[in-house]
Amino acid sequence: AAVRDGLRDALACRERGDMPGSLAAIRLAMERLAALGSTLDPDEGAMMRFIAERFTAALGAGRKGDAKTVVDVMRHKAGDTKDDDKKDW
Repeated sequence: AAVRDGLRDALACRERGDMPGSLAAIRLAMERLAALGSTLDPDEGAMMRFIAERFTAALGAGRKGDAKTVVDVMRHKAGDTKDDDKKDW
């Protein structure tokens, strides 16, 4: 629930035009998710933290292609086998 709420906060910030706030909310939600993952598998949690850091750094620097690559990695880890070429970051 905390992860979902954090992502909702990120969307609300984005709708208000607050991109730094949106990125901070995404980072916090992803860190919470990584912490949950660490309780089940410390290696998986560490990888999730790395992915979260890379995603927020890429978006924060305006590197949309890098952010999309990270999203594709997250999707594949979640079991999705296709890439979403239509998503505009």
